[in-house]
Amino acid sequence: MKLNDLKLLREQAYVNGQWIDANDGTRFSVTNPADGETIAQVSSLGQAETARAIAAAQA
Repeated sequence: MKLNDLKLLREQAYVNGQWIDANDGTRFSVTNPADGETIAQVSSLGQAETARAIAAAQA
């Protein structure tokens, strides 16, 4: 897979109007299932980030 405009690729989560990383900085690979190629490394959000997203959604 090729993305022509790399500015469109975001490796963070969009929560409450902001792009955020995992609090502990962990990431995981997203792979293309057709060929196993790594497409991106994205933030691995945990319990705290999930709670933040839920609170924002319920506000």
